[in-house]
Amino acid sequence: MPRRFVVTTQSNLLSPNHIRPDIRAMLEFHVLEDLPLKAACEKAGLPYNKNVSQHKGTLVGQAYIKQLKRRRRVIEEFGVDVPALVALIELRDKALNAGSHVAAVRAQELCMKAAVKATGDRLKAGAKSGMADMSKDEIINRLAEIQMKATGESLVMPEDSADSEFWESVKLTK
Repeated sequence: MPRRFVVTTQSNLLSPNHIRPDIRAMLEFHVLEDLPLKAACEKAGLPYNKNVSQHKGTLVGQAYIKQLKRRRRVIEEFGVDVPALVALIELRDKALNAGSHVAAVRAQELCMKAAVKATGDRLKAGAKSGMADMSKDEIINRLAEIQMKATGESLVMPEDSADSEFWESVKLTK
């Protein structure tokens, strides 16, 4: 009988699956709910001792804590725990930093739509009103708030030449 070789792929070594479930729960309570380690251990059903903090120092633990901090940002901003929003928020912030305001507005719209779908309530999802109900000035003001939170700098919107040309042509036709 011929010998068969089984090809296996190595899973991601920094995956949260490599952390015991009780320790993972403790880290979630510690990071997402901002509890001290002792309270997080009690809530997760772990006995608290001085060695509990060592789980935060491992490579897997550090990678998981970084992921949890990104999720926490989504929860703080939109009030929902939707992992897909993490990537959208990062794209929005990169677009703002690069000066691409149209892309940032679009990413913010998608974030708000996903948050509304997750909660079913637009006001609870961080949307003061639906994006369809917002005027251009309201969207720009919301982006300015986000830019201030993200970078500490105020938003400077360059004048769009296409807009000014359009309004000049409208004035000329009247």
